[in-house]
Amino acid sequence: MGWPHEAEHLVGQFSQFSDYVGRTNRDRQHDVPNGRHSDICETRPDHRPRGDAGGSVAVIVSTIAGAVFDLPVADPAAAVLIGALVLWSAGTVLWESTSILLQRSPTSSVDLRERLAEIDGVDTVEDLHVWQVGSQLTVGTVRVVSDSSDVDSRRVLQQQIHDLFAEHGIDHAIVEILDSRDQLNTDDRHTH
Repeated sequence: MGWPHEAEHLVGQFSQFSDYVGRTNRDRQHDVPNGRHSDICETRPDHRPRGDAGGSVAVIVSTIAGAVFDLPVADPAAAVLIGALVLWSAGTVLWESTSILLQRSPTSSVDLRERLAEIDGVDTVEDLHVWQVGSQLTVGTVRVVSDSSDVDSRRVLQQQIHDLFAEHGIDHAIVEILDSRDQLNTDDRHTH
């Protein structure tokens, strides 16, 4: 009779699952208003507990199926399922981490450059960079040339650019507006 050991294992898995549910409810009460976590370097803070809970559910189901219905394949099937889920989640985390480390642009720079050029007052878009600093923060910098010379029109132009960046999911933007009438020294221009 293997039931006492299986029952003990089942109680342990249920305890781990209920711990996850308790942590999830507690964490929901402490979320920031915009739904993002405050630590920008933390990728998927709830990822591991969800995986633990999924593994616990699979073990509980396979233990019950093995004990009640006498299915000897339930345990190996659950192990294969859990292994596949671990590989999938590890691949997802690896992809996101690599994208951040390589500073992959989370938005299309070509589309953003075209949209910037369509804004009234923008003559040319000289320099545009968009990258992710962490899982929750996207940064963009742009240098545009404009023929508007007064402070108010530049302020309006800058706000339009910030709004466009926000539409593309860019959280922090640095906008530099150059006057088209100024003669810039070619050594000051950033080219690549």
